[in-house]
Amino acid sequence: MNIIQKIHKLIFSGKSVLDSFENALLDILEENLSESDKEIISSQRQLFNKVYRDNEEEKNKETSYFYWQYLGKSRIDFPKRFPASTKEHQLAELIVTLPSSDKIKVLYWVVNGILFSLEMHSESGVFRPLSPDFEVSDIKIDAL
Repeated sequence: MNIIQKIHKLIFSGKSVLDSFENALLDILEENLSESDKEIISSQRQLFNKVYRDNEEEKNKETSYFYWQYLGKSRIDFPKRFPASTKEHQLAELIVTLPSSDKIKVLYWVVNGILFSLEMHSESGVFRPLSPDFEVSDIKIDAL
């Protein structure tokens, strides 16, 4: 990669991307949505280019916030959005059970029609599986 490409990448993209577990969680969400909502999530996912992860150990909680950035500024003009009946809406929740029997409760949040975050709660403090072998249960979707 030459210097021009490096500068272009630095200016036009975020500094981090979704990890494999976050991608798997978003895949699971998409699989359980209506066709029109799948289109919205898919469209928004393609634009995410920055993820901020906040670990609140004292609350056994980790949150991944998704952003679309351009020239270092967050964009909110996504071409496809959920109908914003409320400013903040819990779109879905589910339980992930890891091979170690640890459980992670995952909440999907939409803010102003945009998938904004994955909020993960774990009594054991484990927020990422060590392998892709995990089970999902108790999927609840609250469509907008």
